[in-house]
Amino acid sequence: MLLNIFYVKVQASHYICHPCWQRADRAAKQYTRPSTSNSTARGSTQLKCVNCGINVTRMKRHILNDEIILHHIQQRVAPKMVTASDYICDACHLLFHNDNPVSEDYDSVGHRNVCIKCGYSVRGLRHYKVLNENHEHILSVVQNWIYPQEVQSADVICHRCFQKAEADFRTNALLPYNTSAQSEIIILPNYRRAPHTHARCIFPSCNSKSQQLVPDVIRVRLFSDHKYYISPGCRICRFHLESQSWSLLFEADNTQHSFSATQIEDFCELLKQNKNEDFENI
Repeated sequence: MLLNIFYVKVQASHYICHPCWQRADRAAKQYTRPSTSNSTARGSTQLKCVNCGINVTRMKRHILNDEIILHHIQQRVAPKMVTASDYICDACHLLFHNDNPVSEDYDSVGHRNVCIKCGYSVRGLRHYKVLNENHEHILSVVQNWIYPQEVQSADVICHRCFQKAEADFRTNALLPYNTSAQSEIIILPNYRRAPHTHARCIFPSCNSKSQQLVPDVIRVRLFSDHKYYISPGCRICRFHLESQSWSLLFEADNTQHSFSATQIEDFCELLKQNKNEDFENI
């Protein structure tokens, strides 16, 4: 007789006791197939909050089925894609449902000090800043791990993942140059670039909402005269565009020296463009 329950259609008026809820939750964690943005490069079923990056495998979490929240999170984490089958942690969920929504503040996250690789909190644990001059050798490894997400100045990595990154770096260093396992990220010490983000102004700590695409004339001039690269699709606010305080951009902590093959190909296109454009004609 109990087998008949498998053929009963679940109704909104049905209830489930707490022990059965816990069993169902454990089963869901074991069998749920996350979307591509939650999957790791190795194809494991690691569940992360798409907003703050915390590992939610054993935490209360919510399906990202609210279109308004999904839209704002997509703007924040672009170019990484977010879908309705992704998860956000309970803390981020509350941030978007309080009396003063933080959806306009793209820097608001439910958890900070989270390892960029495994998603676990590093509070009180040994950890490292990824963008550190003493750790440049692992930057390309970490960038490959999280691609297409970009490493930011505040990103940290736990000691265990740091050791894995060093091991991967040593392994890649022993591979032949023409092997297919070669890293797609290239470090160019004499060239710099802005973080590849579509969510905010390329100037650090700028939360202005009046943004536009960085004009090609700016991209060409900065690359030609200052060896500073800005990816297509990056945005700049009107204030920084008119002030032209480029030295602040060059000295920012989030300036990077890692480049993908696509970005290097874009170098060639920039060099083909007219270098005699005048900044005053923007």
